[in-house]
Amino acid sequence: MPKPVVPQVVIKQKGVEQTEKLLAGLAKRGADPRPAFRSIMDEMRLAEDPWFRSHGQGAWPDLADVTRQTKERLGFPADPLVRTGLMGASLTLRSGRGTIRTVNKEGFRFGTRVFYANFHRYGSGNTPERNPLIPIDEHTRTRMVYDVKHYLLTGNVAGNVTYR
Repeated sequence: MPKPVVPQVVIKQKGVEQTEKLLAGLAKRGADPRPAFRSIMDEMRLAEDPWFRSHGQGAWPDLADVTRQTKERLGFPADPLVRTGLMGASLTLRSGRGTIRTVNKEGFRFGTRVFYANFHRYGSGNTPERNPLIPIDEHTRTRMVYDVKHYLLTGNVAGNVTYR
């Protein structure tokens, strides 16, 4: 009696190596996402200049007449929040006097140490609120999360993103 023909079954696993590589990269980048945070912080810095030049995209109240006259008489720029340029520079330069730029594995801090920025951000006495920091709205938060996720998956920072 002839032997029965038994088909040979070969099971090949495809993608195991790629999956292992992806998971190893995720673990490595997840342990230190600072490159993504630095990229986001740099994009925020770049967005500050147009925010200042547009007077908060037109949201900042006009200067009081007496303030405008005083600035003109003393030779200061007519723009709100600009007298010496220190506050604007502290938000638009990578580093320097008054800048806050710190990054660690848990997150980052972006801002200014210029003490009078808070008076403008929240308003104080006769000073109306003129936030020198670009607002972080839901769209911006979603974009930042996407940028971190993109970095974790690919190892590439998003770059060339405008958060406002």
